[in-house]
Amino acid sequence: MIKFARKYSNHKAIRWCGTIFIFLLLGWVVSRVFKGYDALPEGAVSIQFGGLLQSSMILAFAYLLRAWVWCDIARAFGAEVRRRDGMRLYLASQAGRYLPGKVWIVAGAGVLGERYKIPGRISMTATLVSVLLNQSVGLLVALGALGMIGFDPATEFQYPIFVGLMLLFSSFMMSPLFPRLLKELARRTGRTLTFPERPFSPWSALRIVNTFFGVWLLFGWGFLLLLRATFQFPIDLNVLEASSVLAAACIAGFLVLLAPSGLGVREAVLAILLTPVLGAAGAAIASGITRLWMTIVELLVLLWSAYGLIVAGKPSGSSRESS
Repeated sequence: MIKFARKYSNHKAIRWCGTIFIFLLLGWVVSRVFKGYDALPEGAVSIQFGGLLQSSMILAFAYLLRAWVWCDIARAFGAEVRRRDGMRLYLASQAGRYLPGKVWIVAGAGVLGERYKIPGRISMTATLVSVLLNQSVGLLVALGALGMIGFDPATEFQYPIFVGLMLLFSSFMMSPLFPRLLKELARRTGRTLTFPERPFSPWSALRIVNTFFGVWLLFGWGFLLLLRATFQFPIDLNVLEASSVLAAACIAGFLVLLAPSGLGVREAVLAILLTPVLGAAGAAIASGITRLWMTIVELLVLLWSAYGLIVAGKPSGSSRESS
């Protein structure tokens, strides 16, 4: 994937195709606003800044929590890094998501790791593992969004199956198969990475997986508050459903290499999944507001990380900080 990302990111024809694809998706989303806006009740869209602030604080906390987990993963692979430094490193590397290819998050972590005297192969490994775990847990959460498009997953076995999948995923992390998978990925992409045979203990594997699950729930909670702060009518969604919808949109955007930060893809998926709840126009408006909301909060968090990397001078050192 890394070689392919490098190849297409430098190929004009593919870049143009990606740009056209993104604009077509965005154009389709915008067209739904114009076609269905009259169907919305009068005064239905009115942003309440108190709710907007609450949702933004929850989203920022979710980003920080994900960076906190990155530090635990990096330490499992042998990094000696203070928690604050590691969080800033991880958050700064996330700026790479705004470039096409998805590889720049991992590459950026390798470059930034040297600033805190972390070998690039360790910071890149930790970031690759973090991305894989976050997206895998997000995919499990996104399964709940199937109900939004007509498939009803609400069976009596839904939650036991979900818990079983989480435990199975945690067991896979503790097994020798997990580092073998990572080594195979490294071999195929020509990367020099670091993989202990068993990087995660049973407790740390469960804690990391469940923390990523909590991150997606926080995303969904903030997303639901954003919708309630934007639309002045009852919204038939709970936190789990909102988490599933947002996870489905984010995962779809991540899987499309042509779309930097999932631009266009995330909005289209949200517009489809939210239509039964908000109507066509309301869903399209929600998708656009969600993009602005997530981008602004991401940039604010990036400013905090940039302060530590640029303005604050030398890093705090390579010694660990107590958790």
